[in-house]
Amino acid sequence: MLSPEIEEFSTSHARECCDIAKENWTHRLSKVYNQRIVSYFVNQYTPEKFIGSSRKGKIFVVRVSQEVIGFVAIKFLEKKSLEIARLFIRPEYQNQGIGSLLIRYLENKYRNIERIIVRSAQLQETVNFYKKNGFRIERELERKVNDEVLREYLMVKKVK
Repeated sequence: MLSPEIEEFSTSHARECCDIAKENWTHRLSKVYNQRIVSYFVNQYTPEKFIGSSRKGKIFVVRVSQEVIGFVAIKFLEKKSLEIARLFIRPEYQNQGIGSLLIRYLENKYRNIERIIVRSAQLQETVNFYKKNGFRIERELERKVNDEVLREYLMVKKVK
């Protein structure tokens, strides 16, 4: 039985978090995005960039024993909302409730938040995960990344 622990991100977590993000982009998100987009995002994850982006919001890591197995990065928005900018779990720990644990953690820690939003890949297993955790698709989004169109869903969970 897993005994995950959640803690705030520190610079010592940067390498592990980068590796987890790269694993997810390479193994899961390559199912819906072409290699050019996947390579673009994989190359964005360096410890230095990760530490820099951690100053724009909050990051929480989840550990089992001493190993970081996942993380969630959030940004605070207007009108009592927060955005999940990234939520990645090591592939071998997926489908064991760790992602759901991180979402519940955010809800409990930030009780004044009225809604949580996330831009989700149009990957059925990702959409199903967020729906299982109370999110609904609000609309489809498109954005350009390296002259490629990236299609995502804007998903919202009303907390209050």
